[in-house]
Amino acid sequence: KQWYQRRVAITAGEESDCSKTVEEKSVPKKQKKEPEWFQMDADKNTWIYVSGLPLSMNSDEFLALVGKYGLVMEDPDTEKKRFKMYTDDEGNFKGDAKCCYYRKESIPLAIQMLNGTKLPGSTHKVKVEQANFVLKGEFNPKLKPKKKKVPTATLR
Repeated sequence: KQWYQRRVAITAGEESDCSKTVEEKSVPKKQKKEPEWFQMDADKNTWIYVSGLPLSMNSDEFLALVGKYGLVMEDPDTEKKRFKMYTDDEGNFKGDAKCCYYRKESIPLAIQMLNGTKLPGSTHKVKVEQANFVLKGEFNPKLKPKKKKVPTATLR
């Protein structure tokens, strides 16, 4: 109501009884928050961590193994399956990996069916658990990859 009274007073050439100016009433711009480490909510975490895999395993074999227990999520930008096989400095597979399922219900199934089994070519039993993301060291936002902007299609 005050802005209306001020507008009427200004158009009529009178002094306004409102103490705030238009600039003071404007909504402040959102300030960008500095990027920071986030803790993933356990209810939304669909990642599993698998260790004790055979060192000779390749990515297709790993996806076939974990794909038995649920659909592995795809990255919307690259359309590739979301998984990571850990390697050493020389690029040799270390025997542990992680993957992301579409649904949370796949995690207990993968743990129940895979955990404690011995795969051919491995000397260790496979250990499967829900992935736990922990910050090691200090978070550097400059190292975080920036999201690509998807060009919008124009209709004619």
